[in-house]
Amino acid sequence: MKRLTAISVLLFALLSAQDMIVRVYTPSWEGLRRIDEKPLDIAAGRYGEWYDLVVDPEIFDKVVASGLPYEVTVHSLEHEKEQVRGTYLSYTQINDSLRAFASTHPLVCSFDSLPFPTYEGRWIYGVKISDFPQLDEDEPGFMLDGCHHSREWATPQAVLFFADSMIRSYGVVPEITEIINETQIYCFPLVNVDGYVYDYPAGLSWRKNREPFGGAIGTDANRNYGGGCNGDIDGYWGAVDEGQASHNPSSATFCGAFAHSGDEIQGYAQYIQDKKITTGFSLHSYGEQVMYPWGYTGQGTPHAALYDAKGAHMASMMQRLYGGTYTPGQSYYNPYATSGGTTDWVYGYNHYVAGLSSLFYGAELGTAFYQNQSQLDFISRQVFKAAEYLAGFADSLILLTEGVVPAPAIYPVGTATADFGIAWHARNAEQNNPLYWELLELSDPSVIEDDLESGTGHWILQGFTLSTSQAHSGTHSFFSGNVNNMNHAVQTAHPYLVSPDDSVTFWCSYNLETNYDVAVIEVSENTKEWFNLDTTRFNGNSGGWSRKAYSLGDWLDRSVYIRFRAMTDGNTLNGGFYVDDIYPVCLFSDIDTVASAIADTVYEFTGHPAGEYYYMVRGYNTAWGWGDFSCLERAEVGVGVVQHDLPAPANTQVSMDLAPNPFAGRLNINYVLDNGAENARLRVYDAAGRAVADLSGRLSANGQPASVTWLGRDEMNRSVPSGVYFVRLDCGSRVIINKAILQK
Repeated sequence: MKRLTAISVLLFALLSAQDMIVRVYTPSWEGLRRIDEKPLDIAAGRYGEWYDLVVDPEIFDKVVASGLPYEVTVHSLEHEKEQVRGTYLSYTQINDSLRAFASTHPLVCSFDSLPFPTYEGRWIYGVKISDFPQLDEDEPGFMLDGCHHSREWATPQAVLFFADSMIRSYGVVPEITEIINETQIYCFPLVNVDGYVYDYPAGLSWRKNREPFGGAIGTDANRNYGGGCNGDIDGYWGAVDEGQASHNPSSATFCGAFAHSGDEIQGYAQYIQDKKITTGFSLHSYGEQVMYPWGYTGQGTPHAALYDAKGAHMASMMQRLYGGTYTPGQSYYNPYATSGGTTDWVYGYNHYVAGLSSLFYGAELGTAFYQNQSQLDFISRQVFKAAEYLAGFADSLILLTEGVVPAPAIYPVGTATADFGIAWHARNAEQNNPLYWELLELSDPSVIEDDLESGTGHWILQGFTLSTSQAHSGTHSFFSGNVNNMNHAVQTAHPYLVSPDDSVTFWCSYNLETNYDVAVIEVSENTKEWFNLDTTRFNGNSGGWSRKAYSLGDWLDRSVYIRFRAMTDGNTLNGGFYVDDIYPVCLFSDIDTVASAIADTVYEFTGHPAGEYYYMVRGYNTAWGWGDFSCLERAEVGVGVVQHDLPAPANTQVSMDLAPNPFAGRLNINYVLDNGAENARLRVYDAAGRAVADLSGRLSANGQPASVTWLGRDEMNRSVPSGVYFVRLDCGSRVIINKAILQK
């Protein structure tokens, strides 16, 4: 191999003070710890052979001192970029290309954007390709995205090439016409637009977004997702135990202040969820590889065999620039371990949380960040072949994969007589095929501030321990541990139903390596998808015990689990994280299984004893067994309560109908209420059972026909996406639920 002497290269680097790319020969990422214990900026890698590092003069010194074999492959990234910059499209030119696709082919293409702008106020634009591009059809969604990392310039060009080729082939190439007729295709060339706009003209090569935090600029967009959503704490956002990411804001792989903290990632994730995008290809550069989950562990996903087979086929279709084909493999090895990545989150969210059939791949394109323009057409054609194959496979994916039965949504009960029903809504049942349901009844809840003096019965420990080393009150507290490469957690055993003005309060004491070891507090409705409470991370030295309080207002009327989680990297260790006197901690004295083989999505009680009860439901399918429980739904059961509380109606006819249905922007809800039924409620729920709008204040209870108009907006006056909604009218003991379909 060609090498420069260490002295000559070092002299060049010191004189130029610019970033280089150095290829270091070591069989695994562990070998790179001879250079630095902290995560390095890895540009590319081939497991078992080498890793390309982006280095400044300081890191280059460490490469030389490590004794590892190396060679300099790019002496100045900035010079490499300047050689090709004029041949690449700017942010404005890319957007103009997308608009041109939509304006010249309106019957098959529409212009779109993610739901909100970035930190610097730019919109992230893309196109939808479909036989009915203005409608959200009940078809699988396929995504091709580019430029999570702003210096990976070949990726937007490949996305534009794919979109243009698909659009032009519609009605001409039968197989592509069929794909577009059966699949909703989304193409977003620039996910990290702020970073791209900064990197495009700037002298320094840039990887992250441009949002400041902790005295530095930027989050690595492909380390900022929530994780695999599979319950394995090693796979969630912020895991840094194998160099997958960093909590140092100055690091190239900084994972962000919290999961989905980047505006572009929050918007992209919401778009994936809203459009039910389950299949896709996320493009990076460079390395000439096809990758798939998991990225955080060497263990395969539940669909590992299918991932292997399809990934190998896609890789075999993609020719390398200098001979051979792309290398397929699980991204943990191919090329290195990551946490908070796109493919892990999209697959994990769809499979475990939404119950959808899913396969999501990534690729490392070409041989350079700033690929020579003459090679882009060849690279883009290789992407097109694999992406077309994957998009064509999306329609049959449901036949080969099946999601876990997701947590259903229970319809509100409130006050009930001794004879009442519990009803719930199955989510995406056509893709997870629930066979039957289990209904639990919980009662006699005890909500306490837990001083941990009575043991761990209220908690599930995942690495945390009950400690007597220090405590805020009494003699006990929870301790995270303080070992290297740690992912430890402790979560509440039972869910807590959030009431108005509720907050989580606790006392904590910590000494964590500044900007490298971090603890967080999180909440979840289903124990799979976790959200940082507030935007807090615990880092550094607290200087003793301090009280914390965080609002639960975003989870009002929903039940949540509470979790403390601590993460460490290698090398330096400090004292760890302690927590004590935690509120609210809920434990139900009685938990009864009402039934475990309910075929319908409703269960009727007859002669139920009076009292306060809570209900939760989960579903079962053949492929994965039991799914996650729903949120709690509270019922106040009292014999004759409803009849005595409501005045005798003059008109006992209660009715509701919807028109037009489907509707585009205005839904007329026509109804008749009992005369004097002031307690009637009219609410709109989405397909997941979440309350969208409360129209109760506009009801007229005079026994005469009346109408309320819903404009397809939520309580914040935001336009809701196309899809299925449920309009529920409650009037005394009468409940009417009608389905409405919004088609924009």
